[in-house]
Amino acid sequence: MNDAAFISGADFSRFGKSRSSQEANEAYDRTGERAMSRLTACESPRSAPGFGAPAVGLEAYTRKYCGTIADNAPLTTHTLKRTVGELAKGSDADLVECNSMVAACFDSQDFIEGRRAFMGKRRPAFWGI
Repeated sequence: MNDAAFISGADFSRFGKSRSSQEANEAYDRTGERAMSRLTACESPRSAPGFGAPAVGLEAYTRKYCGTIADNAPLTTHTLKRTVGELAKGSDADLVECNSMVAACFDSQDFIEGRRAFMGKRRPAFWGI
């Protein structure tokens, strides 16, 4: 696997291949639409059926889940949020900016720290640089 294409548990090196045709793009869009309709169909903030969230203890689950996200590299988290926002714009998405942000993540000290921590089997100390 190309290390530069792997970030936050997602292998982006396969993304271009998986969306390389109109049919693949439509299938991807349908999947996103189904996920969004499931999210918007949730009537109660106590449960999110089909998303693995518990009906009981949702607040504790959510706090733990958010803690996991917060433990990730700040640049990566920021890039992910911005990229999702851009992709939600559809054809108006600024993909050049998205690619620039991803490249900045790979050029960051946090990326180096993340790899060193992984190899040293320790928690990383991210600084957002």
